[in-house]
Amino acid sequence: MLFKIFFWVSNICFLLIAYLGVLPFIGASFWADLLSGNLPFDLLLPFIGLVGAPTVSTISRGVSGLKNRNEGSFSLAKLYFGVEAPIVLLCLLRLFWLHELTPATTFILLSVLVCVASFTYELSQPTDRTNNGNKLLAWMQMAAHSLMLLLGSYLLVICLFYALPALYLGGIGLIWSVFFPPLLPAAIALIAILIMPLGLAIAYVQAWRRFHHTFAESRGKLIARAVTLGTIGAWLGLLAVVQMQPQDRVFAMLSQPTGDVSKRQELLQKSNFIREGLLNAYLARYRYPIINEENSIIGEFYTFLRFPTEFVNWLQSAHNFVISPFVYNGTVKDSAEAEALYAQFFDRPILRAEQKAIQLAVNATFDRASAKAGLLSVNQKKVLLTKQEVSVKEHGDWADVELHEVYINKTSQQQEIFYAFSLPESAVLTGVWLGDRDRKSASFPFTVSTRGAAQKVYNTEVQRRVDPALLEQVGPQSYRLRVFPILPNFNRDATGKQSEMHMWMTYKVMGQVGSPANGWPLPQLAERRNVFWDKNTKRTFNGQAIASEDKWFEPLLPASSQIAPQQRQAILPNGDRVAVKPLRAQDYRLPKGKRFAIVLDGSRSMASYQEEIRKNFKWLEAKVEKDNDFDVFISATYGAKPQRIDNLQDLKLPEGMFYGLLRPQEILQQFSKLQGNTTYDAAIVLTDQGNYELTDEKASVSKITAPLWMVHLGGLPAAYDDATLDAISKSGGGVASSVAGVLERTATQAALGSSVQNVADGYAWSWESSPHASALDIKSDNSDRNTSKDNFLPLAARQVVRYISQDADLTQVSELDRIHALAKRYNIVTPYSSMIVLVNDEQREALKKAENESDRFKRTVEDNQLPQPSSATGIPTANVSGVPEPDQWLLIGIVVLALVAIAWRTDRAQNMENSVKGSNR
Repeated sequence: MLFKIFFWVSNICFLLIAYLGVLPFIGASFWADLLSGNLPFDLLLPFIGLVGAPTVSTISRGVSGLKNRNEGSFSLAKLYFGVEAPIVLLCLLRLFWLHELTPATTFILLSVLVCVASFTYELSQPTDRTNNGNKLLAWMQMAAHSLMLLLGSYLLVICLFYALPALYLGGIGLIWSVFFPPLLPAAIALIAILIMPLGLAIAYVQAWRRFHHTFAESRGKLIARAVTLGTIGAWLGLLAVVQMQPQDRVFAMLSQPTGDVSKRQELLQKSNFIREGLLNAYLARYRYPIINEENSIIGEFYTFLRFPTEFVNWLQSAHNFVISPFVYNGTVKDSAEAEALYAQFFDRPILRAEQKAIQLAVNATFDRASAKAGLLSVNQKKVLLTKQEVSVKEHGDWADVELHEVYINKTSQQQEIFYAFSLPESAVLTGVWLGDRDRKSASFPFTVSTRGAAQKVYNTEVQRRVDPALLEQVGPQSYRLRVFPILPNFNRDATGKQSEMHMWMTYKVMGQVGSPANGWPLPQLAERRNVFWDKNTKRTFNGQAIASEDKWFEPLLPASSQIAPQQRQAILPNGDRVAVKPLRAQDYRLPKGKRFAIVLDGSRSMASYQEEIRKNFKWLEAKVEKDNDFDVFISATYGAKPQRIDNLQDLKLPEGMFYGLLRPQEILQQFSKLQGNTTYDAAIVLTDQGNYELTDEKASVSKITAPLWMVHLGGLPAAYDDATLDAISKSGGGVASSVAGVLERTATQAALGSSVQNVADGYAWSWESSPHASALDIKSDNSDRNTSKDNFLPLAARQVVRYISQDADLTQVSELDRIHALAKRYNIVTPYSSMIVLVNDEQREALKKAENESDRFKRTVEDNQLPQPSSATGIPTANVSGVPEPDQWLLIGIVVLALVAIAWRTDRAQNMENSVKGSNR
């Protein structure tokens, strides 16, 4: 009768908590993530189980009961402790304690489910426990009951550690419920949860005892014991295998850099194992509920109860060993070490390379808010682009382009959107606006500011949760746009409509002419964060609706008519002229009598582009080598030596050549040392998209005397660090996608005369100097009708910035101020000047202050780091050795003795039962 009361009271409390606490609060976020596809199945299932198990148990008992109703409280106890208790405990552990399931935790959870299924089957078929009609099922049941013995004993041992803490927590819960009666259901539920493990353990050990006795009667004691011991041995062996963590071995393998080709090749062949180990260490807090050095909860509690220190230390060590399948065997510093080693070995940031694995780990938590915060660093679909409008105003062979986008937030938190994109080199960004209404005139306008001050103020305002927007140039053709905040989905106006964010961006661009191209280049996306579009996104071009595309933009928007390139010019007040002239196919040249340095990036990521590397060198051999001189420089990671090859015919790409991490600064430093006194007409670095986030801001870039060209295989990088960008600008170089493109541009520019300063996008830009030059300024040339009418000046100003940056000392703030003044006057974005949208006087005052500081042109590298969850297990403690210590061997002995004692007691009971049967006969 007492247990029946306990059963009904505890289950009613479970139901109250489930339907009044869990479902309305946790259930809401679970349901939202389920609809959006962001809820892992292994979280959904325990959530359903946590609500469903008490519900089904209560209904089944209250409506239909069990088949053998005459068993009374005994049958009810078996249902409660053998079926409901393990399901509730598993669901609680998975939802609120475990993170992403590891092989060890998955193995244990599946084993418990096997026990629950076997126990449930036995409970529903009590008349034939040994399944004499089905021998295979009987053996499977015996093996499953052997697991019950093992897991029940394991749980009993764990219960010993938590007996006093459970009594303490239960008592505290009851005391609080006396003063606050509404807490009584929670207190009763807490006591029930604390009792469940002990009851479950006893129920499972007794279930094994009963089935072992029956099975032994029909098949013999030796067979029954053999099945039990064999099952336990096999399970422990499998646990030992799946519990192994690879990070320590991987750390040892990568502890010393190597230049030996054979050793490098051996490590490359073990890339999958190295990846698993580094990822396990990096995600330790997302995969394991406890980190070894922080596993001190038992010691803290018993210290609080003033137990002797020696006993507390032994107890903590024993506890650590018992729960080792759930503990990360390492330190809190392993995550940072794994991140660094991953970059050094794989030549990529781990957060980019392992986005899917990291997304799964971060998402595998009941705290959906924490999951969203972590996923903020991994590109997710959070802000919907609802409308996109493109307006083009054509001016012959150039055009003004305006982009208007509208965003709504699909989450309950403020979000930032991020675009990294590219435009043709001659294009120039002329404005960005931000507002919550569909009128640009009513929106907040931009301010042209020094690049460092703009970044500093933007990041400060984002931390303060205040609206800004930032538009930057981070490469010769690369730009970065950030907008914050997109207000959460519950933010609505008086009519109930969700708030929107409107963004306008304008730029000027030269038309692209050729076959079949005839139109206006659009921004090409390199990366996006948080923002996404779907089939419902409305897109229009000059008021005409167009079909929704998967891309942000197509490469080209068709012109209204055939573009006719023409010569134009802008005149400086001192008489200097900036002129642009369209080029025909026959105007392009290849170099003759020149000397070039080809610098080959030897990092690991270049291994994916070996075929493209060979194609570039074959083109050199076939087209230009006979008329020019080429030296090849092969950079190398630490542990190997860079090479200089003076003959293209001697170049080889052996296995293992591409290895490790190389940053642009390191590549240029190695080239500078090997170059010696040799002069070149251009230095061409053959590389890939690079890794902006891995930039070493402390490293300097060697001075390059020749024009520096970065040839990127696989696409342009999302961004350059400022030191490398300044080196490219200072040298008069640029970026390209092939060596042929670089040589053609440099040779054509030289052939057109010294006044031509740049050849880009089908046009030659020239600078005609006046002997009375005294200031850097631009005005319209009234003799050119198109120039004065159509405001061609910003395009010319962009070329002036490129030209004067080659003569300026970019390490001097005063020189950068002169360049910035030009950008500010003509409202353009340059490598040194950014646009920031400010919304209040406080922000404007902060920007004014930042622009007066000495570091106003110094930007920091914007990286993307995974936030680490805080520890919930107490202060760090000493590591536990992977080999059992003497006290751990003692604990193993206790468990073994317990199993032997149970077996002995079972054997004794069977003998007594047999003797009674014999006497009755």
